[in-house]
Amino acid sequence: MLAHVAQFISEEDGSGSTDHGNLYLVAAIALFALFAAFQGGMLSTVSTVASQFVNQFDSLSIADSGKSTL
Repeated sequence: MLAHVAQFISEEDGSGSTDHGNLYLVAAIALFALFAAFQGGMLSTVSTVASQFVNQFDSLSIADSGKSTL
């Protein structure tokens, strides 16, 4: 029985998956902390980018509205 316990402890099968899981966990925690720390600044940046995209899309739609090829 003691030999089986020692073998179970010394085996490293699956340790790569555990290491990857730990790495993903650390990355997720770091991203969460980053988003929490810069929430206000990121919100204004995303809002600015979104409004610029909408403005560009509207200007393309307006410019193309007079040129119907159908």
